[in-house]
Amino acid sequence: MPDWRVVRATLIHESLYDLNGSKVLEGENIWKVEILERTCACSSISNLYVVEGYVSASTGEILRIEKKLVSEINYDKATCSNTVCH
Repeated sequence: MPDWRVVRATLIHESLYDLNGSKVLEGENIWKVEILERTCACSSISNLYVVEGYVSASTGEILRIEKKLVSEINYDKATCSNTVCH
């Protein structure tokens, strides 16, 4: 459902770490693109389907893509779209 989805892109100018804290790249300008979608519209903390991609800002090359199912508690209120999860 579109109301359960959040898409955001962040330009990163320094070392890049993934959701697990592992270093992905160092010293390159990279776009971090996140697509997060709730598993349900319930008012409690839920799980999120997460697709996280890293794209070189200079070449447009896709550097890495990860997909996970994680607890919503790992993200800030801005990721909650139109729901009342926090």
